[in-house]
Amino acid sequence: MLINYYFDDNGYFIRKGFANPGSQPPRDATRQCIPDCPAGYIPKRVNGAWTLEETNHGKQAWKTDTAMPVTIKQHGQIPAGLTLLAPPEYPVWNPATNEWDIDLIAKEQDIRAKRDSLLKDTDWTQLADCPLSSEDIVVWQDYRQALRDIPQQAGFPASIIWPEPPAAW
Repeated sequence: MLINYYFDDNGYFIRKGFANPGSQPPRDATRQCIPDCPAGYIPKRVNGAWTLEETNHGKQAWKTDTAMPVTIKQHGQIPAGLTLLAPPEYPVWNPATNEWDIDLIAKEQDIRAKRDSLLKDTDWTQLADCPLSSEDIVVWQDYRQALRDIPQQAGFPASIIWPEPPAAW
């Protein structure tokens, strides 16, 4: 039984099909069997012979300029501007190391915004007509001070520990 092994314009194997006896393979096929192919590789026709080429087709990747996820649609190496490394929170691509770094300025801005929002949400606990007991007001004052002290924590903004709000909240 004769089999044609078809390849695309770039030489990548796409399918096999039966060949008619006495026929010649079409221009985009060969009768040379494809080699055994381990996972992550694809046969490719190069200079009249099959080779194995690593492929990332179908894998999830991330754009290095936006950290947005994409699916790789072609065979071969990872296209320029993409990485298989999943980005961390607050990602910024470092071309010198080909790795993600953390954008500490953006992270700091978000931490401060969250902290400010928590302070604003608890302003009522410090008003003169607040219905809390004097002991509860002190607990809230301590919590609010812990929020204000977040930028002084060791490791800020890379790592912080958020204070626990009072149980009554």
